[in-house]
Amino acid sequence: MKTLRLFNGRGLGKYMRGYHGFIAAYSKADAVRVMEEAFGPGRGYMTEINVYWHHNCWGNQMSGITPVRGCWVAKEPNGKPERIL
Repeated sequence: MKTLRLFNGRGLGKYMRGYHGFIAAYSKADAVRVMEEAFGPGRGYMTEINVYWHHNCWGNQMSGITPVRGCWVAKEPNGKPERIL
């Protein structure tokens, strides 16, 4: 059974500007694939994950949400994240 890695970080350019994102994936490369599935092909996803996102951290806003592979976005600073993938 594979273990999910958890990521959270700032919005990604035109895709999540001003939002906060949360990703559960099997690796950093899989997190990039999740971003591509959620927002379409793009450049810079790996840089975002490596530089601007927290690794192995689900975030307080995700309290009570069971991690499964996918992507969530909070549209307000302390808003409830919505699953988009």
